[in-house]
Amino acid sequence: MTAPARTLGAIIVLGFASGLPYTMVSDMLTTWAAKSGWHDTDVVLLGWLTLPFQLKVLWAPLIDRFAPPVLGRRRGWLALAQLLAAAGLVVLAGTSPATPGPWIALAALVAVAAATFDLAANAYAIEVLPRQHHSAAAGAQVWGWRAGFLACATAVPLLAASHGWGAAFLAAALVQAVAAFVILIAPEPPPAAVPASLRAAVVEPLRGLFAHRGVWLLLLFVLLYGSSDGMAKTFTGAFLAKQYTLEQLSLRGAGGLVGAGVGAVLGGWLALRWGLAPCLWLFGALAALSNLLYVGIAQGILPGPGGLLTVVVLDNACGTMAAAAFVAFLMSRCEVGMAATQYALLATIGLASPHLWRLFAGMPASIGWTQTYLISVVVALPGLLLIPLVSKPPASSLQPPATAP
Repeated sequence: MTAPARTLGAIIVLGFASGLPYTMVSDMLTTWAAKSGWHDTDVVLLGWLTLPFQLKVLWAPLIDRFAPPVLGRRRGWLALAQLLAAAGLVVLAGTSPATPGPWIALAALVAVAAATFDLAANAYAIEVLPRQHHSAAAGAQVWGWRAGFLACATAVPLLAASHGWGAAFLAAALVQAVAAFVILIAPEPPPAAVPASLRAAVVEPLRGLFAHRGVWLLLLFVLLYGSSDGMAKTFTGAFLAKQYTLEQLSLRGAGGLVGAGVGAVLGGWLALRWGLAPCLWLFGALAALSNLLYVGIAQGILPGPGGLLTVVVLDNACGTMAAAAFVAFLMSRCEVGMAATQYALLATIGLASPHLWRLFAGMPASIGWTQTYLISVVVALPGLLLIPLVSKPPASSLQPPATAP
């Protein structure tokens, strides 16, 4: 039985709409700052602007408990957060790194709106389809997210080079606003029990999650599994910005989109044939080893635009497979009606590694880019070794059976 195409299409677009503002805050702002003359360490530290995507668990119970007056509990929050993110990008277009105070403050507001959209989009993907379709939903969501990321990585540097960064951010805001229209035609998830109070919206998801045996091992795995990719992403924006022109950096979009598409299709096919646990191990190992490609750039083994294109295709293929398997794993641990809070808690832990690595912002300056990326491969090992201990589904689940829309 295949998942409804209309629903998967909606999840892809929602993934795109999640990836676009995140990329504008994380990747494009760092590129803008680097090209404006900021020091490498300051560019890396600018990544703290993505902190709302980790802290979103703090307001996730509000998303589970309350529903906006229109469009329903999930789609209503999606529409509100989407439009706020688009409006924030419009205002951000009128500032610049030359006035860092207002520039950073506005970027932080966009990040909060985008993180809220993430909350609702993740809950939507979990609740709109029954559990047996979660792998397909995860693949669709991750591919859509990567498409949003890579559309920015292609178009924004080109627009910035030809028309300035303000015009590039205005274009991104327009795309963000247009993407919101899919929310009007997307199916609302089946009705689910809503927490009876805000206190219940906080307590019940935690109680359900911590009721499972081995929960602390699970949380440790969630923290460590993406540590290799998180470390690499922490430094890659500053690394590539100093290696290539804006026009060359736009190759990340086209090449990465191809790689993400290949990774989504291949990862989904292998997950159906092999199951989730073997794919978590294989895809996680490939994602870590793909960091060696950046060593190839640093050492001149993969020179010029051709080298960059090779790296982004392979890196995105491996990263998409690992991310889809990981998202499907997180979905399998969440319950209908509490999905926003439970997924946000798990995702918060999973997103901690980039912020932890940001504490070592001076690492490339002290030991070099090659050694930095070599270390990023090694740090994947603890998470991979935990897979056999956490991959077995929970013995029981509080989640009632969902029905396809």
